[in-house]
Amino acid sequence: MKSSSLSNAQKTELTFGINAYLRPLELSKYQAWGTLVLELALYTPGTFPSDPDIGCGLNYHLFRDIDYMNNTFAEKLKSQVVKYLEDIPLNSVKFTAYEGDISEYAGIYFMLITFNDSSNLVTVVTALKEDGNNRIDYSQFFQIVNL
Repeated sequence: MKSSSLSNAQKTELTFGINAYLRPLELSKYQAWGTLVLELALYTPGTFPSDPDIGCGLNYHLFRDIDYMNNTFAEKLKSQVVKYLEDIPLNSVKFTAYEGDISEYAGIYFMLITFNDSSNLVTVVTALKEDGNNRIDYSQFFQIVNL
């Protein structure tokens, strides 16, 4: 079956993870879309010599200026999604810092990726934390929120 004949709900993205049946972990629809957008954000420009413009270098920007992230970086990421992931209905990207009282969550940022799927806005949330060496400890827990 040609991939172009698959609906967005049928498309899956393989990960390096393993499922409970010791098979490659497959993500579908919103989790797959969120993973692809996050990967595009994490790639450093120049990662792929064949197209050195791919990537936004999230780890170089995330912990510096939240206004920059929500404006300049988010716009760059959206333009890359349009160019490289044209079948993903990205609506918006927003970053927010954890502002609660639990000290173990200090320094965590949330990346909210919103998709416009058949007139429904669906947000995928992932957590990102700096590891102290200007790198992201990216613990991929996705939570899907219907808006």
